[in-house]
Order: sequence, then structure tokens, then C-alpha cells
Amino acid sequence: MIPRPRPAKSCAPMTDEICLRDILPKSGIPLAIRSAATRRLEPQTKLPDGGTIVGMTRVLERDSQLAALRSYAEEARAGAGRMALISGEAGIGKSTLVEGLEATLPDATWWWGACDGLSTPRALGPLTDIAAQAGGELYAACQDGSSRDARFDALLTTLQDGAELRVVVIEDLHWADEATLDMLRFLGRRIRGASVLVLLTYRDDALAPDEPLRVTLGDLATHRSTRRVALGPLSVQAVGQLAEATGFEPNELYELTGGSPFFVAEVLATGSLGVPSSARDVVLARAAALTPEARGVLDHAALMGARITPALLSAASDHVDELITGGLLVRDGDALRFRHEIARQAVQEEIAPHKATELHRAVLDALLATGCTDDVRLAFHADAAGDTARVLEHAPRAGRAAAAVASHREAAAQFERAVRYADATDIETRAALFDEYANELGLVERWEDAAVIRRAAIDLWREAGNPLREGAAETCFGTVMWRLCRGTESIAANRRARDLLEPLGRTEELCVLYAGGGGAVDPAGLTLYITRAVEIARELDLADLRIGALNGVACLAAGRCGDYETPLREALQLSLRLDLQRGAGRSYANLTEYYAQEFRMAETEPFFREALAYCDDHDAPTYSNCARGHYAMALVDHGRWDEALREANLVLASKASPINRLSSLVAVGTVLARRGDPAAAQYLDEAEDVATGVDEPLYLAWAGLPIAEASWLAGDADAARERLHAVSARLTELETPWLAAVIAWQHRLGVRSDLVPALVPYAAQVAGPPRRAAQLWDGLQMPYHAALALGDSDDEADLREAVTRLDPLSPPAALVVRRKMRDLGLRAIPSGARASTRSDPLGLTRREREVLDLVRDNLTNEQIAERLVISVKTVDHHVSAVLAKLGVSSRRDASALAGI
Repeated sequence: MIPRPRPAKSCAPMTDEICLRDILPKSGIPLAIRSAATRRLEPQTKLPDGGTIVGMTRVLERDSQLAALRSYAEEARAGAGRMALISGEAGIGKSTLVEGLEATLPDATWWWGACDGLSTPRALGPLTDIAAQAGGELYAACQDGSSRDARFDALLTTLQDGAELRVVVIEDLHWADEATLDMLRFLGRRIRGASVLVLLTYRDDALAPDEPLRVTLGDLATHRSTRRVALGPLSVQAVGQLAEATGFEPNELYELTGGSPFFVAEVLATGSLGVPSSARDVVLARAAALTPEARGVLDHAALMGARITPALLSAASDHVDELITGGLLVRDGDALRFRHEIARQAVQEEIAPHKATELHRAVLDALLATGCTDDVRLAFHADAAGDTARVLEHAPRAGRAAAAVASHREAAAQFERAVRYADATDIETRAALFDEYANELGLVERWEDAAVIRRAAIDLWREAGNPLREGAAETCFGTVMWRLCRGTESIAANRRARDLLEPLGRTEELCVLYAGGGGAVDPAGLTLYITRAVEIARELDLADLRIGALNGVACLAAGRCGDYETPLREALQLSLRLDLQRGAGRSYANLTEYYAQEFRMAETEPFFREALAYCDDHDAPTYSNCARGHYAMALVDHGRWDEALREANLVLASKASPINRLSSLVAVGTVLARRGDPAAAQYLDEAEDVATGVDEPLYLAWAGLPIAEASWLAGDADAARERLHAVSARLTELETPWLAAVIAWQHRLGVRSDLVPALVPYAAQVAGPPRRAAQLWDGLQMPYHAALALGDSDDEADLREAVTRLDPLSPPAALVVRRKMRDLGLRAIPSGARASTRSDPLGLTRREREVLDLVRDNLTNEQIAERLVISVKTVDHHVSAVLAKLGVSSRRDASALAGI
């Protein structure tokens, strides 16, 4: 029978309390406050001053938030599951609010979990807390090593089992590990039909733009079941009400505390304003009044984390009682805790380094003596104590456990901890740790770090005399170099791997190398090696090898416009069935890319959503960034430019690898160029740098095509033709879809080819008539391409329609068509200039007119850039646009027209 732990509150984490029974110690506090705090009231009582007492907790200026939570609870009770995001700075009263709600819902089942404040948190720590309270299938799944998905399913089953309201609280979400964030995304999509209320508290005052929690909150906010509750500081009036009968002047107390409930409580508990400038100072002042023995116990407790097991303190009970009486610790079931994390951190930061080392060693020994098996906690204390042997025992185990539940950032942190001590191990153990560390770094897009660690692993395996592992490490290093767009180094690494592995026979490591192309750069070589990979995978009958080989086969097929879908669907299903996350992520990203490049938006869109959900749920930003970039390019093709910018900028704002940035750079640069925004240059220039670095035909085409289009839009057809020629010279039979686009663009610019584009709309552009091509593009819901196809015509009706279509989409493209109409001698050409250019006789924008005026004053581009506070490159593009609009080729000629 599975043991059932104590009720929820015995497992509750530290809280942000305004609860007077806890925040005020029993001595040194006016009797009026102590009696008010300890008098038991009805479940909810309205106070004359406008506050509320719930149970024994006085909640001021939180009526609207409490009422909102109650309404969400009733909606959840009716079967409309809700998730409430409760935010505010540290000490603002988030936990007090939740506890106030708990007192009003005595018939609900409450389960509490908390995220660890350790430097590297427990993977799925809150789920472990909740499972200990819920018992049953969920507890069993968390204890028997079940997969992460199995644990999530067990949690959902537990929450859906029964008609009564169930409330799940997870506190301190700002410390959450990746797997916990994935769990919340999992729940967010599935609780709408359950009688479940999920309450999440977190600090919102220090989240970086690319913080995983920020991304998760954005995802959760899109669900109809999600609600937000924000808490601000108390007003002067509320501070005054808390200070009643204390003698404190409310305004002075408010100025000191900023209305922070925790800080107010600390000052009230101290009994004097004194000179403290923060809650931390107040805590330390109270700690300074302790006896030396009690202060030693307090320091010991501060290093133990959120919950403190009294037996681990090795302290006399009177010392613990002194801490409780002094209001520094409170009892929490059979454990102890600081009243707030602010207090614990304040004490911890004051401990001298040498003393902290001794205390961590004592905590580690005590944990081991009690049979603790929490590798995360043990590794943390072992590291802080400088215990090499125990770090090497517990950190790798913690890393592998985190990786198993897709908490790859936490896994990377644990392996980083281990490799710092790896010199104490034998060389093969050290090399293996470096390999594991590099694997996790790659999954979280830390490719520069991964390159350093992979290089070290290669050297170690070579020193160990192990060519098999050295060759495997070289293969991985080649992948890292490719991700960093260092193509020459990638090919060299793969060829070194080939030289090491081929003499060893048909091994698993050789199959992995071959599936990635084996260092070949020509179609024949790539085809040969991928064929060999398929053969070895079949011979060794290993699923992960088959998945890699199937992706290789699909890559060849997609490049030739063949059947890529069948092998990729097989690889994906096999990966999902066997829970092989890398294989699934790779298959999702590749299939998204290949759907997009064939304009299959009906498949691209829903499949991308599925891919994104999987990659986010499994902490695999490498693959989600890849898929998102390809989806952004598809949105560009289909005229959904604002959406494309949003998706692409999410990638560019992240820590994506250079190769994963490329598609998003192309998407943003293309949209901006079509809209006539000079900022396009910076995105397309970076895209060109990335593509040149990787030096593969496909990526040169990705960057080259939009650069050629941007030149055409700026009126420089010669530069566009030159760029297209350079791209086409590198394309092979394995880049057929992109070759089709190049041929069509060359045809538009008067360059004829004997080749027929493989994609039907491009073929129609070349074969004509233009209206037929436009109809095909319209059928694919690609309005810009359709309008350009009409613009290829010499028919007046087609050209007028092209201008009408292009004006709201791309003023530069509309201008190109207008020039063509003038060249054909057509009259009454429609005017469609933007409002910013209508008043300018030369059709210039305000910025272009500014640049032209400064050109007329004989300023160089560098001087213009300094004058207008923009980059020289942006000035270059403005000057090019001005010359194109004026139909002149020199600055002198442009200056001559500037006075018009």
C-alpha cells in the first residue's frame, strides 16, 4: 500500500505572509496586536476598516483579488477548469492571498507544491510535493521512475478523478525548472473540462526577456482557462491600519517600507523604525539579538533551503525555540521554515565563506546519515562543501534524472558542476562527463559553450586511446560547428570522424556520421553515405539509428521534390512511441520546413502548432526555434507579414544558434524590404553572413534570393541579376525547390534558362501567360507572388491590377510596376504613393528627403549618419533608394534634382 503523507499544509513552502499570527513574535509586541492576531474568527469576516480577516489571516486591500479567485474557484467547481497566475514582488502577499482563499473553501481538496530556491532546482520538484499529498497512481508514477509523460498523465488523471473541487498551488514559480514549466503548459491545455483550479505564484519584478518563465506565461495566457491576478504594495491607509496601537506614524512607516507587507510586518515586529533601509536589514537586526548558539543554528538553517528538518540541525530544542519565539522561524507541520525567503536569503548572505563551507559539510553529512536520496540537494551541498567525491557521485545522477524528464537547463547545470571536479576521475569517466554536458548544452542552444566542451572531449578520448568515442565526439563537434555556421570546420570534423570510424567497421557511431552526410558536400557523396546509414541502421536494428537515417532519406527526397513525408512521418511516430526527444524534435522541425518550402500551408500551420507544443513541452528550444523560423517564412510567402514578424522576432530575441536565426532573419528582412523599410538591410546582411559561414547551397539560396529581391525593389536590376547568378551557380539537384524560385526570378529580370522550374506556379511564371501564374498563386493564398506575376505582364489591365494589389502590400514593388508602365508608354498611371510621400514632388519619404538634402550639401554618408543618428549602412540604403526613385546614377545628378 502506498503511504499517504500528511495533509497539504505540512508540505507547504515558505510564504509571503501578512498573517499576524506568524509575522509577529510573541514578545515585544503590543498586546492589542497579539490578541487581534490570535483571536479565532469566522471563516471570513469583513472589518470596519475595509480589510478582511479570513480564518486568522488579516488581508488588507486584497478584496478584489480574493473575490476574483473565489469566482474562478466557483467556475472550476462547475467544471470549467481555471489557472490563475498570481504575480507581485517579493513580500507582497501572494501566499497570504492564496491562504485566504483556502480558508473560504473548506470543502475543496488542496495540494501544495513549491519550486526550489537552490542554484539548480529539483526537476519536477512541485510535482513530487503534490504526489506525496495525493498518493495513489500519481505517487507511484513519481516513485517508480516512470517517464515524464507518464507522470503528467497520472497528474491529469488524479485531477480529473472526482467531481469535487481540487485546488493545486505551486509557489515561487520564478524558480521553476524546465520540466515543471512544461507540466504547466500540459495542464493549461487540458483542464478546461475539469473541476480544477491551479494557482501559480511568482515574482514578476526581475524576469529577463528570454526567461523561460516569461515564455511559459505568454503561452499560458493564450488559453481561455487562464486568468491573471496582480498584487501591488499597500497604500498609506493600509499601512496605518496595520500599525494601529503601535505608536508608529503611518506616513513615516510607509515611506520606509514602500508599502511592502513583509517589510511592514518586520518593522512592526522589531518595534522601532531605527535606521534599516530594507526588510533585509530588519531581519539581520533581529538575528543580531540572538544568543551565539541560536545564531549558529539560524545560520545552519539558512543553508538548508525552504523546509528544515529539525533533526538535521543537531541543535538543542531551546535554541530552536529561541528562533521561533524571535519570529525568525515558524513551525510547518513536522518541519520548520523561515517566514519568508527574504529572511532566509538575508541570513545566508551574511555567513562568512569559510563558515558556510563548514555548515554545508555538516548539512551534507546529516542528510546522508538520514538516508537522503535527493541527488539535487546532495550535489548542491557537496559542491558548496567542496566535497569532490560526493559531487561526482550525485551531480551526474541529478543531471541524468533532469535530462530524463526534459529539464535540460537543469541537466546542463548539474553536468557543469560535475565537470568542474572531473580532474579527480579517470580520463574516460572525465571524457564521458564532457560528452554528456555538451549534449545538454546543445539542447538549450548554448552552442559556443558546447563547442568548447566537445573539443575538450575529443582531446580526452584521443588521450585515452579510444578511437570509437573520439570519432563519435568528432561527429558531434561537426554538428556544433554547423549550428554555429562554421561550415569548413564542420566538414573537416566529419572527415576526421570518418577516418577514425570507418576502419572500425559498421558501428552505431559510423551510422550516425553517415546519416548526417559523412562530410560529403556533393549530391553523389551525400546520397552514398545516407544509403549506407540506412543499411547499417537496418543491420543493427536500433531505433535511434533508424530515425536518423529516415531523416537523412527525407532530406534527399525534399531536395529533389520527392516523397519526404513518408520517411519523416515514420521517424516521428517511432520517436514519439519510444520517447526519443531528439528524434522527435528533429523530425518535427524538418517536416515543418519541407511543408513550408512547397507552400503547403494547410499542412504547415497545424503541424507547426503540434511541433511547437511538443518542443516546448520537452524543453527543446533548438528544434522549436528551427520550426518557428520556417513557419515565419511560410507566413511571409502567404502574405501574413505581421504574424511572420511576431514569430521571427521571438526567435531573434532568444539565444538561438546562428543557423536557427537564419530563417527568421530572412523572414524579417524580406518583409521590411517589401515594405520599403531601410532596416531590412541589417537583417539581410546578417543572413548573408550566416549563410556564407555555413557555405552550403541551400542556405546561400535562403539569404541570396531576398537580397536579390531587395536590390530589384530598390531599382537595381543589375545587382539582382548578379546575385541570382551567384546563387544559381551553387545550387544542385538537392536544392530543386529553391532552384525553381531562382529560375523564375531570373526570367522576371530577362535572364532565360533551358531549365523548367519544378514547382508548378514558378513553371507557370516562366511559361506564361502571367495571369495563369497569378491564378495559381492566388489558389495557394500567396497574394504578393500573385501580384508580382501580374506585374510580369505587358498587358495594361494586368499591370493596373498589379499596382492596385501591390500598393497596400509593397509600395516599392508597386513603384517598379509603375516604372514599367511608363516605359511601355501607358497613360493615366494610378498614383498610390504613401501619405508620407504624396507631398514630395519626387515621391521621396521624409527620411529620403532629409538624406537627399544632406547629399546636396556635399556630406559623406558617414557625416549624414552622424547628423541623423543612424547607421552608415542605413544611409547607404537610403541613398540607393533615392537614386533609384530619381532614375539617376550619381550623387551629383541627384543633387541637381534636389531643389525641385
